[in-house]
Amino acid sequence: RLLPTYVFTEHHGSEGQPTCTLKVAYEASTPTSDNEDVKLSQLSLQVPDGVRVAMRTLGVVSPLGEVISHDVNFEPVFNVFERQRGDELQRVILVECPGVGEQDYLVEESANGARIEISKERVIDETKVKALEPVRQSHGRWEHLFDFPFADGRFEIPPGSDGVELDSGILRVVLRKQTSGRTWGRAGRSQAPAS
Repeated sequence: RLLPTYVFTEHHGSEGQPTCTLKVAYEASTPTSDNEDVKLSQLSLQVPDGVRVAMRTLGVVSPLGEVISHDVNFEPVFNVFERQRGDELQRVILVECPGVGEQDYLVEESANGARIEISKERVIDETKVKALEPVRQSHGRWEHLFDFPFADGRFEIPPGSDGVELDSGILRVVLRKQTSGRTWGRAGRSQAPAS
């Protein structure tokens, strides 16, 4: 249960990033003699092919010699708020995701809200460059379900470009609820007199 707090998985060589379950194997053994250094147990992590396990938090040393921890896992800051626009009540989701392009995110309408998925690639391939300053970058796949209680009413993403927009590294998703009732049918139908 604690393992995902400290490590994450990176998927290489595949278009999509399948869900990866980390498996831990523990093998205990008994010492064979009193005077030898003996392995008493072994803990191993089993991952599928094409998957690499990486630490969530890395440390870099500042010019003053301080160790600064840095979370390499992509965890964007997001805000959710409500606003009134005319007769519409809107719930707005803002996700800060600099370096993310139009092809890197997916927004799906949920039962009463939205599910957002963002993939952020490494900007710098640290194996191919010489860092003059510590490289601190976050990358990976992030997913979050923004689902609102049905007691608040039904919120939907409007059709067209009004509902979802990526601008200057901010993904904006607007969900709308009509506050005035909508009416269907014809009122005051007149009928032709019978002859």
